[in-house]
Amino acid sequence: MASIDVVVPCYNYAHFLKDCVASILSQRDVEVRVLILDDASPDNTQQIGEALAASDPRVTYQKNKQNLGLIGTANRGLLDWAQADYALLLSADDLLTQGSLARATALMETHKDVHLVFGRALLIDDAFDRTQLPEDAGTPDYKVLQGRDFIKRNFTHGNPVASPTAVVRTRVQQALGGYLPQFYHTSDMEMWMRFAARGPIGVIKSLQAGYRLHGASMSAPKINRAISDREECFETCKFVTETWCKALPEAQDWLIQMQRRMATEVYWRAALSKYSPEERRVCAAFAKRVDPDGPLSLRRLKFELKKRLLQLKPQSESPEDLEYFPRTSDIYGWWPGDD
Repeated sequence: MASIDVVVPCYNYAHFLKDCVASILSQRDVEVRVLILDDASPDNTQQIGEALAASDPRVTYQKNKQNLGLIGTANRGLLDWAQADYALLLSADDLLTQGSLARATALMETHKDVHLVFGRALLIDDAFDRTQLPEDAGTPDYKVLQGRDFIKRNFTHGNPVASPTAVVRTRVQQALGGYLPQFYHTSDMEMWMRFAARGPIGVIKSLQAGYRLHGASMSAPKINRAISDREECFETCKFVTETWCKALPEAQDWLIQMQRRMATEVYWRAALSKYSPEERRVCAAFAKRVDPDGPLSLRRLKFELKKRLLQLKPQSESPEDLEYFPRTSDIYGWWPGDD
């Protein structure tokens, strides 16, 4: 039976913690351990975490001496504590569906060259509890993607992985190292491509988790609303091209194509009156920086003309957006073939 260690970072999520841990401990056909890693929460996380640890020997509670943030807390759990065959980082406000760990580990047991498996997630809100999750999906449909195809998807559409579904091979995670703090909003995207540069990626069609969306998320963005996380996505893909894709020369072409799409879209956003003057200024500056065709690019010349003619008015149609939030209805995550 496969063993899996689940690291549960928790900051002010005591009210979600019981359901999260219960969704892990009830998994079938795997040996699980749970680490509740309290990031110096000021709420009653310690009381709940210690009670959960006392009630089940599979659960351990630890508290950071000081607040490390999500990335520091994740790295502490995955690199310093995890030792099972497989590992999962699961935020305390998220939930696992029944059988999700068995499905993910079975794929990697069958395909020894696959070191990361992800699936799709049901988007949930603060009122959702685990009794509302779908029943066990049993044996799933799955695909094994070449690493290059997975990396290309990140460049063309953004992060395809719902993070609470991403199960990794522990020894490979520890060999690759931890999440990078310079990519606060896209550190997971960079990590998935780091895995893909090493080998194939497994993807499961089933709903593997409940992914909670709310403003208090530990990873909630605090960035310019006009460009969202596009700037970090660009920096992440640029870093991956230079660091992990040296044996994949086509990645440079993917990056340039991404820059052209981003520049087109963000120039368009810089001309929308619904954004503040400061937001539009930030958009224009980013578009100029990312545009690979320089000052004489047609998209930049069109934007400058609009400025001079004072035509900063709402426009009816947008250029084709990069899809940074790959969701259909209430489901998050990419299933190849559903493009």
